[in-house]
Amino acid sequence: MGILDKLFGNKIDNQKSIEIDFTKNGIIINGQGIQLPVKTSILNDIFGEPEQVKNETNLIFIWQDKGIRGFTKDGQNVFEIDIQLMNINQTQFFPQLAFSGILKIEGTAYKDFIKITQNDYIFKEYKIGNLQLQVTLTKEEPKSIRSISADQPEVEDLINEYANIQKSSASTIEFTDFNFKLAIIQELMYNKELLRPKFDIYEFAKIKKIEGFIEVNGGYEPIAEVVDYFKALEIDKNLAEQVTEIYQDGGNEIYMNVTPQWDEEDDIFNIQSFEDIKHFPNLKKMTLFETNSEIFEELKSKGIDANPL
Repeated sequence: MGILDKLFGNKIDNQKSIEIDFTKNGIIINGQGIQLPVKTSILNDIFGEPEQVKNETNLIFIWQDKGIRGFTKDGQNVFEIDIQLMNINQTQFFPQLAFSGILKIEGTAYKDFIKITQNDYIFKEYKIGNLQLQVTLTKEEPKSIRSISADQPEVEDLINEYANIQKSSASTIEFTDFNFKLAIIQELMYNKELLRPKFDIYEFAKIKKIEGFIEVNGGYEPIAEVVDYFKALEIDKNLAEQVTEIYQDGGNEIYMNVTPQWDEEDDIFNIQSFEDIKHFPNLKKMTLFETNSEIFEELKSKGIDANPL
């Protein structure tokens, strides 16, 4: 008996004996844990030899009688597992039979975990630990769950996402005041979700291995790596017209990401220069940390309804 047989037992011949649980600690298959990406040899040892089909971007492993697919780019590592819960007979890229084993999410039957409402489109997404789950629903009403797929973005992918810092093909805004830029980022990245990726300090700190950063105890001062990131972030001039209001508040996501434990008792994020207003023709309203009445009068003379927080 090989080592994989000792770990997983014999290959599963009866799909009804398969139990899969998507958990925050990984995927549990019949009591054994795996992490994505997973070696194809491990899945083959569990499910048997799959049929292989190539599409434009990936090689697909299809376990026809088990309702399971695995996606791989190199043929050696499966980065996504897809559980088909309904028969789809019209294409070679799907299993012949639907999955009829036991499927759970965090120990709960998937049908109880996933709540379908009338407002749902044909996709729902969940994040379970490091797993990204995509639930595909039928178009017909009442909607049913057609499939559930799981993947786990590799750290390298996340590093690349942050490293790219959204380079623009068009001209970008040159800011005079960094705190003004942070207020604009709050509006475009977190309020309107027009800047990607949406920055998350805890994810960023883990990826960048920021020394001394601790979620609970760290971040009382601006984190240098985060400041550098936002200074380098380019904002396309085409987005300027989307900004109609700036609202500075101590609970804004931008400040909680730059200085996670900020107590709002200093003026570290006060805007020092309002010269950058010239870039934003539709900016008509500002709520600011500032308390200097002369500044508010000057802003109002420029046609901006400006008030202190």
